[in-house]
Amino acid sequence: VADSVTAASRTRLLDRQGPGLASVAFLANASAAAILAAAAAVMGLVSAGRRRRYEYAALTATGATRRTLFSGLLIEQAGVLVFGTVTGIVAGLVAAAVAVRGVPEFVTTPESPPLSYAAPVVLLAVVSAAALVGLLLVATVSSWALVRGVRSDQLREAPA
Repeated sequence: VADSVTAASRTRLLDRQGPGLASVAFLANASAAAILAAAAAVMGLVSAGRRRRYEYAALTATGATRRTLFSGLLIEQAGVLVFGTVTGIVAGLVAAAVAVRGVPEFVTTPESPPLSYAAPVVLLAVVSAAALVGLLLVATVSSWALVRGVRSDQLREAPA
């Protein structure tokens, strides 16, 4: 016996080449894109809420409680973020189902069992749930911060 090759050493070698390396890069790019999209959505909602502080101050002056304002703002932000997240997940799964099979991984077809393109359902569910919980937490904090910043003296300022 001149040399021995274990499955673990072969796996480590293949993980640093071609499709293995591409899948790691794809995961990193997808994560960065999801974080940027979520941050852009949250910042858009926060800036829209800041522009409406005059309206919130007027509602508070007419008797609306901070709890009511918080509930309304949270429902608005959560609705937008949940819809965007669910739409993004569905679009990603559909795109993966259409495109993954057409991506060539080998120049010549290897003599091995066919590759499995099944999505890891448990991992996708856990990551999706974590993303939704994180976004809802951010929506709650930003809603609370916006409502907390509403003061009746803002009515003296002219709306922009």
